Amino acid sequence: MKTLGGVVLGSLLLVGCGGGGGGSSSSGGSGTGNLSGLPDPGGVSSTNYDPRQLRAQATFSNSTVTGSTIVFALTYEKDATRLMSVDDLDEIEVLVDGTPVVLTNMYGFLYSYDMPDHASSYEVSWKRDGEVIASTSFDGEPAEIPLTTLYDGSGVQFSWVEQANTTYRFVIPGLTCTDRSGNNEHFSHWENDDLSKNVVEGGSYYVPLSLFNNFTEDQLRATYQTCFVSLDVTGEHHDINIRDSGYQMKGIAMGSGVELLTIF
Repeated sequence: MKTLGGVVLGSLLLVGCGGGGGGSSSSGGSGTGNLSGLPDPGGVSSTNYDPRQLRAQATFSNSTVTGSTIVFALTYEKDATRLMSVDDLDEIEVLVDGTPVVLTNMYGFLYSYDMPDHASSYEVSWKRDGEVIASTSFDGEPAEIPLTTLYDGSGVQFSWVEQANTTYRFVIPGLTCTDRSGNNEHFSHWENDDLSKNVVEGGSYYVPLSLFNNFTEDQLRATYQTCFVSLDVTGEHHDINIRDSGYQMKGIAMGSGVELLTIF
């Protein structure tokens, strides 16, 4: 769940903060200038909302852990983190080379579809009462991002091979430790509230232990039995053609790498 959650959280906040212009797209805009002006009905059932109040997002990701998936999310127009349950009259349709793909998993209100290898077209539609409200399509599959790690006693260097026409970002570095009673404690660091600013160039990112409460390894060893550092890296592909039907649908194609290194 950490892997999928990291990728989708990154992409949701990326779009919500105005980033994420990847690929060649026919989208009619981000939607921030297309608010419905309708009252907020509240709740998380999609059919309680007028379709004009909702925004759909299809994140096509290829992760080193979960493989190739398309994850669909439906959110409120004024809050990209208010995820909707796709209920009753609403329907998600995913086609790969024209063949329907069934839902693989649900993580809360994130709808995940495993993708087959070597396809040439991927289409996602959001329908209400059988009518298409918004859609997007991709003409290629993003590449996963294998990460290598190196610990130098003070922090962990995460490295990867960069691809052309790809924007790399880190999501949220984490430190997870287990004390001698078996209790886990997790520390995370938000560099920016706007994740679109977390751009990394040069194929590497260094996570010092001091990022988390100014810890040193000696301090951690005095309290915990074991600790590991983790990082999610995404790569937004700009050479995959993405055709959004309009402002109510956003397609994003991104590779993903997730790695953790136990420091003791």
